[in-house]
Amino acid sequence: MSLLQFIVVLEFVRRRKLLESFALLWLFVGVAGVVVAVFRSSVDSVARFVGITAGANLFLGVGLIFLLFVCVGLSVVVSRLEERVEILAEELTAVRGVAPPISDTADVS
Repeated sequence: MSLLQFIVVLEFVRRRKLLESFALLWLFVGVAGVVVAVFRSSVDSVARFVGITAGANLFLGVGLIFLLFVCVGLSVVVSRLEERVEILAEELTAVRGVAPPISDTADVS
């Protein structure tokens, strides 16, 4: 499954549907998946050491925390982009020298 994810990420980068910065993140996730699959007994040992009964539960917990951080990071990116869109809209309005219409049904009398 990790190898399939690796191929899909590379294809998205090739088609320019995924930025390289995000691609590195998801390639790292794919490599981590391969490592976890190869060293399954080590994951089980680490899980028992931290008091978790199964390695799969540890993997799920770490995955959920990872996705939480990804969501926060993407929220920051979206917030920055929203600010940029507002600034660009204001600059475009200033360049055109036209104020946006108040409403389509305005009564001019």
